[in-house]
Amino acid sequence: HPPSNLVELARRIVEQEAGGPSDPAAAAAAVETACQRLSDHLVDLLGSAGVSAFLRRALHLAQREQPLLRRVAAGEDTAACFSGLAESLAGSTDEEAAAAAASVLTHMLDILVMLLGEELGMRPIRKLWPEATSAGED
Repeated sequence: HPPSNLVELARRIVEQEAGGPSDPAAAAAAVETACQRLSDHLVDLLGSAGVSAFLRRALHLAQREQPLLRRVAAGEDTAACFSGLAESLAGSTDEEAAAAAASVLTHMLDILVMLLGEELGMRPIRKLWPEATSAGED
């Protein structure tokens, strides 16, 4: 399981991207926006095939925890990180959607830290979401 600090960070990033507490549609849009931002940052390091593999693995791990995500696919459309995410979250409560969205992002962060180490793995996160990362350091 990912460390609790990454779980909380992912929740803060989803909330930040959604502009505050969100409904299922906003949670889906927030995780997609966060994914696009992170993927754009990582493509030079991992290549497009590496980013696709990264997304598939993070989604697979999140699907094991969040049944809402079982019909979501990763990396099939170059215009989006995930297909079926908004539809999968649509019938859920605000809390369930936020938890599922944060789970995907948590696993993305966790894989990044595992692959690159704490310092290098957190560097793009701190750059992309300085408010979310500094909130956890208080």
